[in-house]
Amino acid sequence: MKRITATTLPVATDNAPIPAPKLIFGTQKAKPGFPTGGLFSFGSIKFNLNNIQMVELAKQAFAENSVHKDTPGALEAFLLCLSITSAFEAGFDGINTCDNAGVSVGFIQLARPEGGVGKLLELIGKPELSARIKTAFGIKDPHDSPSALKARFNAELLKELVVAASGPEGIKAQFAMAINKNVGGQNYFDKAYAKFIELKLTDNLSAAMLFDAAVNMGAGSVSRFPKFTQGNDGDWIAAGINVFSRKERNEGWKKILSKNFA
Repeated sequence: MKRITATTLPVATDNAPIPAPKLIFGTQKAKPGFPTGGLFSFGSIKFNLNNIQMVELAKQAFAENSVHKDTPGALEAFLLCLSITSAFEAGFDGINTCDNAGVSVGFIQLARPEGGVGKLLELIGKPELSARIKTAFGIKDPHDSPSALKARFNAELLKELVVAASGPEGIKAQFAMAINKNVGGQNYFDKAYAKFIELKLTDNLSAAMLFDAAVNMGAGSVSRFPKFTQGNDGDWIAAGINVFSRKERNEGWKKILSKNFA
């Protein structure tokens, strides 16, 4: 397959401030998978390659964290990864209190007060908020204590968390966690890009596919992608689509492939 679109990223020209977070939550009713229900918001702040401030925050996070920061082309790959995965996922102001993790927040849904959410707040410099979230939700699955059940519907507490997570420092911290600062070895970008290099792929869309799989199915999922033995990156992406188990990712990557290769 041949690439039919440009491989270089556009230069950001929009100097508008990052939008304010969405602070209106929906209510998830009780369901068999988690009988308490909770509040949620998909958020509205997405990564925008044309926004100067957002791109600059991503560049700073990359330079400060990634083991690939000195690898030619890696920064451009990271920016493309953010653009594609952000379109699939929640906003930087997304939040969910509807499952066993207690609370999940951000564009890659960092989960658990004692895990990703706590780490995010520490990176932002909000240890007191991290402590309050842990006290309210508890620090063990399924986060179903009386306090946790109340916290799941505490809109004021969740608004405070969303505001912290989606301000400039919060977005920069989310970028850092998407690179290699998440808990449990979920070093999404660094592991995905290492696999990209190992497979000797050359198109950053291939790196974006590996990153998106790492976010969607866990960083270990990059080992499930096929070797790059013949053809070009378009052929490899076409084969790699089958690794995605979720329908929206499978169909979404088919659209990305048809838009960029023929």
